[in-house]
Amino acid sequence: MSAFTNHRTDLVVGQRLKELRLAAGLTQADIAFLLSSTVGQIDLYERGGARIGIGRLAELADCFGVAVWTFFERLGQNSQASAASRRPKGSRVTRQRDERVTTLVRKIMRQTTNRIAD
Repeated sequence: MSAFTNHRTDLVVGQRLKELRLAAGLTQADIAFLLSSTVGQIDLYERGGARIGIGRLAELADCFGVAVWTFFERLGQNSQASAASRRPKGSRVTRQRDERVTTLVRKIMRQTTNRIAD
């Protein structure tokens, strides 16, 4: 089940999936086959139109031989720069929320990576 999201995180993760896929010389059909999914679903993932579940991210990380965190590496870099340009000066509440979200995502990814390694 996929939900239409277009959330910044989904866009960044989807873009990273596409980059990894292209670097590996794979098509969307190849990824769909590996995940027992459809080309349409992979396309939605890559465009940020559907959220990729953590279990599916773990499968993708295994496919590409990378850590799950790889999909989120650029999230902090890109979102901090764009968020800074959008928020009014002195928006401490927004900045604190962004930091809490980043910290939480990192914590979840570390726990997930540790579980996969065990």
